[in-house]
Amino acid sequence: MKIAISNLAWDHSEDSKVLKLLQKYNINAIEIAASKIWQDPVEVTDAKINKCKNFWKKNGIEIVATTSLLFGHPELQIFADRKAKNETFSYLSKMIELSVKLGAKAMVFGSPKNRVTNGKSKKEVEKISIEFFGKISKIARKRNIYFGIEPNPPLYGTDFINTTDEAIKLVKKVNNSNFCVHLDTSTMTINQENYLKTIIQALPYTHHYHISEPGLKPIPTEETDHKKVSNALKNSGYKDWVSIEMPLGPDIKHLEQIEKTLKFVNEVYAH
Repeated sequence: MKIAISNLAWDHSEDSKVLKLLQKYNINAIEIAASKIWQDPVEVTDAKINKCKNFWKKNGIEIVATTSLLFGHPELQIFADRKAKNETFSYLSKMIELSVKLGAKAMVFGSPKNRVTNGKSKKEVEKISIEFFGKISKIARKRNIYFGIEPNPPLYGTDFINTTDEAIKLVKKVNNSNFCVHLDTSTMTINQENYLKTIIQALPYTHHYHISEPGLKPIPTEETDHKKVSNALKNSGYKDWVSIEMPLGPDIKHLEQIEKTLKFVNEVYAH
């Protein structure tokens, strides 16, 4: 299985130290949360983008996806007024361009608090979401990148697309092959979804996967049966990237936890 890890797990200043760990465990791909690197990702220069991309590339590491697309922007809302929705669309369009420049082939749209429905009716939410993600997916298709909607349980602060099944239904309605389902272990665990059944149902519509724990705790915990998840991915025929999503705060020793997680994931998922 193709393993990657999100840079949410370390500080930008630790890139060189993390690189050594990735090489030690034969990990040759990462996922980028641009806000971990740049204060204003959509305004960053091409020179800075290329510097970031080339640092990893020259060391044999590919940037395969981007995540945390709206981090730091609570004012950007899909289901608020027209102005906020349009600004959100504009910002995500710029994030598509950034992702393409970094070389990513997939984008993970979680941003749970940017997609609360604000009391709108089910019919209104459906109309707005199909129109919004339909427009986003057209840009994604032109730029040859997958834009994945990540189901987020209410635990993460949203009431829109809480389950994998809801994500599948939305993707079918939008009906653009570049708008897809982003599969996430923590979502399936929290919702008590059957791993194998869910992965098989989502497989025709997915191109990226997160290994994660409920509440985004350090990996592993006893809450998730990772062996069962790994077997489900293998038995379903999933062929794309499996990325470790594990934001680590300042109270955790980043490098020690990353090494522990990489060792565990290599043992459970890589073969």
